[in-house]
Amino acid sequence: MRTSATRIYNSRDAPAGFTIIELMVVLTLLAVAMFIAVPTFQSLLQGSVAKEINRLSGVIRLVRSEAILTRKPFRLMINLKEGLYSVEQRTEFGEFIPRDEPKALRPYKLPGSFKLKDIVIFGNRFERSRENTVPIVVSPSGFIDPFSLHFEEDGKAWTLKVSGFSPRIKLEEGNVEFRQEDL
Repeated sequence: MRTSATRIYNSRDAPAGFTIIELMVVLTLLAVAMFIAVPTFQSLLQGSVAKEINRLSGVIRLVRSEAILTRKPFRLMINLKEGLYSVEQRTEFGEFIPRDEPKALRPYKLPGSFKLKDIVIFGNRFERSRENTVPIVVSPSGFIDPFSLHFEEDGKAWTLKVSGFSPRIKLEEGNVEFRQEDL
């Protein structure tokens, strides 16, 4: 004899769909995932700019040090069209030859998302260039002609500013012109 009333559902009688509680739990989990994922994704994008600028800054500092230690002029060659840079050292015969040791001085191509726009050089000359390759001379004293490099990364404009004797290398958002205090 049966003592409790149990109802047995067959597949035709089963209720269809989700409860409002189940939907709310899923939406809350999705919102939390978005809250975590979006800032992380944005920092990854900004991280690529910082990574490349840190690398270029390191090369500039290394070239300054090499020029001072060897007492020879160097050139940082920036190819705007190809999106790459390399280092050359002047020989005792007055010719500049590529320098690839240490490894950091080897020619380096920026990622495809980077587009070099132009470079503005100050110092003994003022020059805004959109030419293929622009030489930035580093003297044996460590002086580098101050310059600003304008580039875009995924459509966002940036400016890299490099001072003459000072080791200051500044990254600014936007297409920013060099100011007197930057020298």
